[in-house]
Amino acid sequence: MNNIKKENCAVLVGTGTSTVNHAQEIKKAAEAGYPIVAFSNVFSFLLEELKIEPDYWIWIDPHSAKDGVVEIARRDYKIKTTPVILHPIVDTSYEIQKQFIGTTDEPWVAAGGYDLYLNHITAIKKKLNCKIVETTTLKNIKYYPYNESNKDFIGKDLDKENWMDRFLTPDIIVLGSLLGSWREKLGSPSHAYVRDGYNYAENKLTSVALPVMQHLQFKEILLVGWDGKGNRWFDIDELRKPHPNIEPTYGRGINPNRMFTYENLVTWKQWGKEIGFKVKSLMNDDETIINEWVEHITFEDLFEKEIK
Repeated sequence: MNNIKKENCAVLVGTGTSTVNHAQEIKKAAEAGYPIVAFSNVFSFLLEELKIEPDYWIWIDPHSAKDGVVEIARRDYKIKTTPVILHPIVDTSYEIQKQFIGTTDEPWVAAGGYDLYLNHITAIKKKLNCKIVETTTLKNIKYYPYNESNKDFIGKDLDKENWMDRFLTPDIIVLGSLLGSWREKLGSPSHAYVRDGYNYAENKLTSVALPVMQHLQFKEILLVGWDGKGNRWFDIDELRKPHPNIEPTYGRGINPNRMFTYENLVTWKQWGKEIGFKVKSLMNDDETIINEWVEHITFEDLFEKEIK
C-alpha cells in the first residue's frame, strides 16, 4: 500500500452499517487529523452519536438530509462542518430539483416538509461557512441542455469520448458517471438500466459523492459505510432482530450479487489514472461488495502507514 498523506485524502463516510461497525476507528481517524466527509443522513449519526463534527457534509436527497439541517439550524452555536450546497439541486424549488435528479419522498413534500427544509437551508447559509457549488447532472444536460450551467457541455459525450471535459470546468460539478452501464459502454448488449426486472440506477457513490470529492480537491478517498447491501446505519437495531420475512444477509431485500451499479467504480479507476484520483475501501470483504472493484486497506494500515 502506498503511504497516505493526510492533506491529500479524506475518509468518506456513507450510510451503510459498516459505519457503525467501524465507529471507533472513524473517531480515531478524526482525532488523528484525517478529514472526515459525511454523506447524506450519516451526518446525524456522526454529529449526535459519535460527537464528530465532520469537515464536510454532502447530500443530494433533501428528505435524507432533513434531520441534519434541523439539527444545525436549532443549535445556538456554530459547528466546524462545511455543508456543500449543490446548487440548484438541494437549495431551490422541488420542481427544479426534479429536473436534475428526480423525486424525493412525495408525502413529505405534500405535507410541507420540503418548504420547511428550504427555510432551514436559508438559515444554515447564514449560520455556517457553506460551500455553494454550481452543479448539474447528466440527466439535466440531456433533457435541459440550454440551462446556463450546461452551456459548456452541449453536444459532448461526458461519459465516454469527452469524459475529461467534465473536469475542465472547475466552477461546475457534473454529477453522474455515465448514462448507461459500464457493460454497455464496453459494447455489451445488456440494458443500461433494467435487467432481470431490477432497476440499475447509478449508486450515489459514483454519481454524487466522488464527483464532489474530486471537486473538493481530495486525491485519495477512503471509504467506509458504502456496503452496497441495502442496510443503513439506522437499521442496526433491526439487524440484530431481523424481520421474519426479510433475509438478514440482504437487509431490505436487495441481493448484493445483483448490485452491479458499483461496477461504475471501474470508470472512476480509469479516470483516476489521468486526473490523479484514487479510491480505496476501509471495509472488510464481509461488510461490502465494492472491494471487488477498489483496493482494500484496513484502518490499521491507515494508522501505521500515514505520513505525518
